[in-house]
Amino acid sequence: MHTEPITLHVSADIAQAFHEADLATLNHIRDLLEFALIGGGELSDADFDAATVELDQAMAAIGAKARERGLTDEKLKEILYGPKS
Repeated sequence: MHTEPITLHVSADIAQAFHEADLATLNHIRDLLEFALIGGGELSDADFDAATVELDQAMAAIGAKARERGLTDEKLKEILYGPKS
């Protein structure tokens, strides 16, 4: 597959996380962009299952990193649903 570099403007925190990400995470980001922008076509059951496992692992790693950096359940709810009235 022929690839080309692209540029996205993101916050400094996101840029830092991107530069510190491992190859598997970068590949996931690439795959998500491809799917979001041009569609992914039909996946076989095995490919779907593998992608689901990989996504679960990536989300678990993201959650662990967020907790390490001080994200609590209360703060997450505030981010998702807004501050309590």
